[in-house]
Amino acid sequence: MGKTQTVGHPQFGFKCEVPDPPPRARRRIFTIRHPETPMEREGRENRERVRHWYQLHLGGKQRECADALGLSVMAVNRHVKALRAEWST
Repeated sequence: MGKTQTVGHPQFGFKCEVPDPPPRARRRIFTIRHPETPMEREGRENRERVRHWYQLHLGGKQRECADALGLSVMAVNRHVKALRAEWST
């Protein structure tokens, strides 16, 4: 059965029966792995290229990395941010 609850003003309210909430259903969580798209693969490969370039050229600038790898400075910047996030964890 439900609970009795006062509704409205605490002094002049009326009482009504509120139904119990339904029992929580057990949730199933499925992880769906999708195949890697060509863009994701290219991004992963470019990130590895940027990582390797910085391992060989410590202290190098993003412009130098972009010129050496044939990438845009913005793309190198995104990869560097992702690499820094990996290193901070």
